[in-house]
Amino acid sequence: MEEELGEAIILGPAAALRLQDRDNDEQQPQPVYCAVGGTAGKEEWKANLQWVLANVPRSKRLVLAHLRRPPSRINMMGAWVPVSQLAEEEVTAFRQLEEDKIGKVLDDLLDICKSQKVNASKIIVASDDTARGLVQLVDDHGVTELVMGAASDRAYTRKMRAPRSKKALTVQRKANPSCKIWFVCKGNLICTREASEGANRAESSTASTSPRWVDAMDHTMEGSASVSEIVESGEEPAAEQLLHAEVEEDQEAPSPDGSDAGGMMDDALYEKLKDALMEADNLRHEAYEETRRRQMAERELAEASRMADDAESSYRREAKHRKEMEEMLARERAAMEQDRREINDILYKIRQVDDRSAELELQISSSERMMSDLEARLSESYSLLETLQPTTAAAREETEGAHDGGQGASFLRLGYSELDEATTHFDESARVDGGGDGGRGKVYRGELRNMAVAVKVLRRDVAVDEARFAREVGRISGVRHPNLVTLVGACLEARAVAYELVPGGSLDDHLCRGALPWRARCGIAYGACSALAFLHSASTAVHGDVRPANILVVGSLSSSCKLAGLGTRGLVRPGGAAALAYADPHYLATGELSPQCDVHALGVVLLRLVTGMPAFLARKAAREAARGGKAWHEVVDAGAGWPAERGREVALLGLRCCGDNVGVSPHEVLEEARGVLEAASTASGDGAPGRLLSDDGAAPSYFVCPILKEVMRDPQIAGDGFTYEAEAIKEWLGSGHDTSPMTNLKLPTQKLLPNHALRDAIHHWRAMHY
Repeated sequence: MEEELGEAIILGPAAALRLQDRDNDEQQPQPVYCAVGGTAGKEEWKANLQWVLANVPRSKRLVLAHLRRPPSRINMMGAWVPVSQLAEEEVTAFRQLEEDKIGKVLDDLLDICKSQKVNASKIIVASDDTARGLVQLVDDHGVTELVMGAASDRAYTRKMRAPRSKKALTVQRKANPSCKIWFVCKGNLICTREASEGANRAESSTASTSPRWVDAMDHTMEGSASVSEIVESGEEPAAEQLLHAEVEEDQEAPSPDGSDAGGMMDDALYEKLKDALMEADNLRHEAYEETRRRQMAERELAEASRMADDAESSYRREAKHRKEMEEMLARERAAMEQDRREINDILYKIRQVDDRSAELELQISSSERMMSDLEARLSESYSLLETLQPTTAAAREETEGAHDGGQGASFLRLGYSELDEATTHFDESARVDGGGDGGRGKVYRGELRNMAVAVKVLRRDVAVDEARFAREVGRISGVRHPNLVTLVGACLEARAVAYELVPGGSLDDHLCRGALPWRARCGIAYGACSALAFLHSASTAVHGDVRPANILVVGSLSSSCKLAGLGTRGLVRPGGAAALAYADPHYLATGELSPQCDVHALGVVLLRLVTGMPAFLARKAAREAARGGKAWHEVVDAGAGWPAERGREVALLGLRCCGDNVGVSPHEVLEEARGVLEAASTASGDGAPGRLLSDDGAAPSYFVCPILKEVMRDPQIAGDGFTYEAEAIKEWLGSGHDTSPMTNLKLPTQKLLPNHALRDAIHHWRAMHY
């Protein structure tokens, strides 16, 4: 069924009748009229409308009718003002506002009908009395079926069987008998007034308007009983509405016997009521004036409060300015006092200089006498010098050869006394290698030139001779990378090497404790892989001793590491015991070091990181899992929290590093390993791989410029192999220095190379830390 929603119109009885006649001419079925209250009853009528939609056939059309009572007074700023005292535009605007409100209520109800596919329209009828208007609407429109409220929702009870409101009772009693009326409340049917089949509508209409004295009596009773309803509507004061209702009823109700006495009583009552209305108007006017005076007083109070706040703010600004001026004056006085003291000190020093000048003049005169004596002795020494020159040249050549080792190596040469002081006389409590007899040597913690260092002292019986030791130290000092432990200096006579101290301990210690999560393990493996790739590509060097004991962790649970032990094989004599679990089979067979040795050892380290087992058992378990003999979740270290797929991927990478890799270069294997570990580190959610952050948030020591003692922003590698801040080293070289700021040795070149790897690490550290 197509829906037809009519626009809301306001009709008088005659216009509504003509509209009904036109509908009858079109032979449309008789609609069901629903009397709808104002905006206050919107929610009540939603429930009643649901009852109508459920009990009225869908073939019938619904007409939502609202009877609007034109207001005689309008609420203006809390006072009720008669319509006659307001401008026509104000009255029109108020009426339009009321019409919009009720129109919106009717539209909401029409939307409910539309959702139920019921044809419905709306009509608004102006009437001074709602009950009379409904009775008139039934007569004028020939309404045969009407639905209206029996009482307000709050008056509803389950035992209700008859209407309770005055309006419903009036309509029930006076409406045309041919109209069937359903009285509903809160969505429930209360009762039904059935239509009288043989009733004459004209006679009913005449009967509904006479006798007038009966209507007057009924309306008087209704007006007196509806005071609470008028107050709740908020249209005008209850007393005034009651008075108006009584006046109107009295004017319409004649005396039953037609005598003059009734008229006299009406005139007296009318005069009393008129006086009461005038008094009420006066009281309302006084209340309005009082309200205006109160509003003016409130505005004056607000203005005074604002002025007081402004005055208080101005006072506070002046007080603050005065306090600042007093503080500035006190600072100026203190500065003047300091200047006076400095001037007195300068004058005192000038007097001291004058006294010292006099003493120096005396010393100069005595020195001149001594110079004459020395010139005589100098001539005698020339002849002796000529005889000693050959012996001196040979001794100088021998000494330079011993110090440089024939290679011109450049590194910081440390004296034995300096190392002895740095390690507190090589105290055993300062050892960081775990104690014991030391194997090849012992490692001590020390403080060298305001830098924490680890001093490794080799045993004399395993260390190489002094010349070869100097060459190997010079070669190691030229290799720099963020993931390699930096060599600080060496003492040739003690066969000792000083490295930067990495306080996090070795990877072997962390694996034994089992407290290293898998995310950190991926980052550590990535750092070791990067260091080996740098060694093989940049310096064409081989580490030769990659194992967990030589992988030092930066911080207690960091994912960054530094590779130690570079060049250790060159500092000791051949024949020492090798770490067989990490040794490449080809190296054990031939004794030749190659990059594949480092790749093989890295693979074993990866297997240990994944399984948490010792080297031999880790390789065996991983191979069995790769062949399908074991499940990967049985092999992967559960304590590290490895995801099964990620652990399997890294374990297979470790097996590829330990394999023969025929046709694949070690460099390609390392690049593949870096890619896998970088992906694993990124997937772990802790940022970029191998991030260089310590636990306490402090910058690593190799981030700090040796000159400025601040974290570098543009690290540059100088000719001595150390990395400095670009601005600091350029200022050092520009001031005429041609020696190293760290070693005091002459720089082989003054060219600077940017340290891109360290710069990226510092930038990442700043982003994560700040």
